[in-house]
Amino acid sequence: MPVQIEALLAVERAVADLRRGFPVYVTGGSASWRVAAAEYGLSALAGPAPQFLLLAATRAKRLGVDVPGKAEVVRIALAPGITEEAIQRLVDPCHREGALPVLKVEPALAEDAQLLHLAKIGELLPAVLVARADKALEPHLLTVSVEAIAGYETSLALSVRRVSEAAVPLRDVSDARVVTFRPITGGYEHLAIIVGQPEKADAPAVRVHSSCITGDVLGSLRCDCGDQLRGAIRAIAEAGAGVVVYLNQEGRGIGIANKMRAYVLQDGGLDTFAANEEIGYDADERGFLIAAQILKELGLTRIRLMTNNPNKISGLTAHGITVVDRVPLVITPTETTEFYLDTKARKGGHLF
Repeated sequence: MPVQIEALLAVERAVADLRRGFPVYVTGGSASWRVAAAEYGLSALAGPAPQFLLLAATRAKRLGVDVPGKAEVVRIALAPGITEEAIQRLVDPCHREGALPVLKVEPALAEDAQLLHLAKIGELLPAVLVARADKALEPHLLTVSVEAIAGYETSLALSVRRVSEAAVPLRDVSDARVVTFRPITGGYEHLAIIVGQPEKADAPAVRVHSSCITGDVLGSLRCDCGDQLRGAIRAIAEAGAGVVVYLNQEGRGIGIANKMRAYVLQDGGLDTFAANEEIGYDADERGFLIAAQILKELGLTRIRLMTNNPNKISGLTAHGITVVDRVPLVITPTETTEFYLDTKARKGGHLF
């Protein structure tokens, strides 16, 4: 698949406006739509009254909506005069004030999944306010196509390029190097922490690690991420060569703000996967095409993967990386991580 730079830029500019609380204009499908992030409330649309609220099916189910079949998105007709409080009650599971309004579900349209996906790309609450729109009346709005949104993640991953490299001595390995990678249009950087000369090994040890600000940086006791990261670096140092691919995929792909919402829900009794679904995300939103591209840029296509997660093996294999062996990362459970690790085993298929 060729990288569509103009399409990538259009999506990223639209997402940036959504994150600022501005509406954008989406073309394609059955109509043209004026779309705004629902977490900013009705004021975000700043124009014609929204006609519909699009919710992720996982969130709609939590609200008691009878979601048909394998639908990913639910389209809800908004009654005239609906309040800001009602909108927040629908879209934010941490907002408990007020009664739920009566929900009138409309047939979903083919483009609904992509309209909603804009909010997910921006790591916002997965809910958008939409209205049929005429771009001629608001030429100042940024425009993006349904097709550009649909192809965004794949095209973005394929555009990742090496940007810079430096020696960074670490606590457990003095000769580490850090290489940064960035999509061609800018955006989030990803890292490769390199020990020794893994490109000369037949199948070097590799850890694909998703960012965890709370665990990796702050030392949170709610997860085992920091322990896994440091354990992987130590094991690679002992082996003499290997790579940690550090992906900017906070909270299994939902972002730091939503991760904090998920923590509130976990404190209320939900497990880590159910909390993500309560917000409206899938239990795990991550993809591993970017990791595969980074490994290929480093000249590594045969690896021993340090992981307890079989989805990482299949995710890398699907994108041309041969995993010759799985190397377990054994982290002793603590009182605060025991339920978390048990959930990953039961629901995520992690191997401990």
